[in-house]
Amino acid sequence: MAYDQIVVGTDGSAGSAAATSWTAQVASICGAEVSLVHGLAPLLEHMFSIPPLESEQFISLVSAELSGRWAEPLRQAGVDFEAVLVEDGAAAALLSSARQRHASLLVLGRHGHTRWAPHAMGGVVHKVLSGAKCPVVIVPTSWEGGASSDPNVVVGVDGSESSLAALDWAIDHAEMSGMGVRAVTAVFTQTDGDLTWLAPTDDELATKAAEEELRDIIDKRTAGTVDLVKRVVLGHAGGSLIEESESAGLVVVGSRGLGSVAALLTGSTSHYVATRSRCPTVIVT
Repeated sequence: MAYDQIVVGTDGSAGSAAATSWTAQVASICGAEVSLVHGLAPLLEHMFSIPPLESEQFISLVSAELSGRWAEPLRQAGVDFEAVLVEDGAAAALLSSARQRHASLLVLGRHGHTRWAPHAMGGVVHKVLSGAKCPVVIVPTSWEGGASSDPNVVVGVDGSESSLAALDWAIDHAEMSGMGVRAVTAVFTQTDGDLTWLAPTDDELATKAAEEELRDIIDKRTAGTVDLVKRVVLGHAGGSLIEESESAGLVVVGSRGLGSVAALLTGSTSHYVATRSRCPTVIVT
């Protein structure tokens, strides 16, 4: 796998700093070029700030931060990058930049809240996930490169086309970065309120059936040099992947799942994982 172009959003917050650091780490491995993008909120908001800022003064200050302090992780990693200032909301700026550059990855921090972008990253995750045409990486503020005790890529597999695409992406990324892959299928057989994801059945039988299905899926794929481990767990898919994320280096999920109820809650598992994972999460479209 080769990433030619990576677009990463920044607003100067701790979350976007973590996203930029993650991007610098990956880009330095694969040689990708990076576009560091900041979406300017409507300038009228800042004209009434305290103290008020003139438009040209404000743009000059943000441009200096964007190409200077905010880009420091990329500069230190020796990554080729461009600083892109877009006069639009954060989500629109990221999506348009990714489309224009045919981005291989779009990266953003989980939260953002600064004087430059008071409603930026935290409020745009859902919009970006809904509109992106390439895999999206959500990096938690607490992420520290290389701190994982188990540097594997964890990927959720439920048999859907989306999860199979996520599995293929995870294998390719792991091979490029020298990581292993842990393919996880969650089996939930209990009634929870008014929702039953699977008909109640014996946990042992359900687990055995899931293991056979996961084995069939894995057997059809070539993992190359990647160490690929299969794991079936009992529990909700979202909650199970959050638990797995506590020791993983990366979690990968598809943007869609299976089932009539899941269809009514499109992307619910992927969004749940992306907003709660302890490590960076990739949503494969």
